[in-house]
Amino acid sequence: QLLREYPTTEKKAEAYYHLYLAHKDSGNSSNARRYLERLQSEFPDSPFTKILSDPNYAQKLEDEKQQLDRFYTETYDLFSDEKYQEAHNRIQQVPSKFGEDNELKARFALLEAMTTGNLQGREAYIRKLREVITKHPNTDEQKRAREILLLLGERSGSPLPGGGNNNVADSGSEFKYEPEKLHYLLVVLDPDVALTD
Repeated sequence: QLLREYPTTEKKAEAYYHLYLAHKDSGNSSNARRYLERLQSEFPDSPFTKILSDPNYAQKLEDEKQQLDRFYTETYDLFSDEKYQEAHNRIQQVPSKFGEDNELKARFALLEAMTTGNLQGREAYIRKLREVITKHPNTDEQKRAREILLLLGERSGSPLPGGGNNNVADSGSEFKYEPEKLHYLLVVLDPDVALTD
């Protein structure tokens, strides 16, 4: 039904794959073969084609994913241990080791912004955070980069009026009444006041 109603769907290769499996499981080898041939001819480089052509392909993908996850965790641990240059150097290796479009590219981009901030200072940090926002839309990392910019007194595109102080509400069009939106409250405590009080 999907293929009939949406013949140009981006899920076509996946549909062929599931049709192949369904026909194979039901013992209809001729229909299974037909969908396998369509998959191979129309989508030779699809992961679904590779899974059916190479029995070890799925395991290779899983192994690569585990390697990528481990590499990220090790890099983040270096950052957490304040070994910023080592973490930064590892991040630079990611495209050659795991490809430009690896599934953790947004996470690595945010981590790169944070290492850059520690190594090169505030302006470089802000620039890298803005790159995360631009290059990784609709990700948790984009949201986090925006949060960090707000905490730094910056907007996604430009500094807040008045240098990010509390005069934003007085600046006219910069303030909008949006009660349903997420808001941030910064509480600055006097260092002499105990948190328990």
